Amino acid sequence: MNSEELIEKLKSAKGDKLKGAEVTLGDAIVHLEPGSLREVAEFLKSDPDLNFDYLSCISGVDYLDLEREPRFECVYELHSMDKNHSIRLRA
Repeated sequence: MNSEELIEKLKSAKGDKLKGAEVTLGDAIVHLEPGSLREVAEFLKSDPDLNFDYLSCISGVDYLDLEREPRFECVYELHSMDKNHSIRLRA
């Protein structure tokens, strides 16, 4: 499954939990509504077509110089070892 297909599957299942999504340099990036991380992550793990079973990185971002709201963001990078695809969740 490519990045565009990942995003479309997630939009059709959990579209109300997403603020936005895009593919940048081949990477699927999803911006989440506040409080929706757990529900979206559980879906990504439990759906047999997606099977995201590896959390490869968690990062914190401070947008101090950009004067944007929200100022802070957590970035979760997930990977499916079985399906060999990745997704980045920004919350």
